[in-house]
Amino acid sequence: MGAKITDYKSLIENLKTTAAQAGDSYLECSAKELMGKLNEGNATLITCCSAMRQCMLSGDEMIVAPTGKKNVSTKMKIRYYLNDLDSRESAYIPKKRGRKAGSTLKKTPGLKRNPKTGKLEAKFNKAYMTQSLQTWLDKKKLTYEELEDAYMRYANALVCPPRPAEKTYRIRGTKEPFHTFNIIDGIMSVKEVAAVAAKYNATITE
Repeated sequence: MGAKITDYKSLIENLKTTAAQAGDSYLECSAKELMGKLNEGNATLITCCSAMRQCMLSGDEMIVAPTGKKNVSTKMKIRYYLNDLDSRESAYIPKKRGRKAGSTLKKTPGLKRNPKTGKLEAKFNKAYMTQSLQTWLDKKKLTYEELEDAYMRYANALVCPPRPAEKTYRIRGTKEPFHTFNIIDGIMSVKEVAAVAAKYNATITE
């Protein structure tokens, strides 16, 4: 079983005391060194780095900061200054977990806790979404216009538009296969066509 945070904190405090009695002005500790003293072959890196941060007082320095999402590293090194150990305030700021005080998450419409997973799941609530959108727009001093897509309301067999009163021409004939292309050509007298066009004040050259 790996060492606990209290074990690492106790080790760091003992090292501080020993260094102060030796007349040193500061103590530098790395995560790798501390794990080697407590857990040989049983690394607890996250626990070690957390304890190192909790032991920091105001004025202490992070010499080598870890990188990455987990924010831990064996190379992490902190310089603890040994002056005024009893009067300096802690520099550790714990992470806040859970909901913020006064949060209205449980009261938010459309959120329901899944009894199997215990997580809050969102379900679409049109009234709540509309209200939230309006609140955001008011803060931004914006306006919007809601348009309705009425296609599905009218595009069905139950709703038929009235037919026009006038009669329409019905094309009669034999249905041809798809992709059939017909060309109708003929031969006409240019002189006769020009004569008919002249009656209508038109030409055949434009």
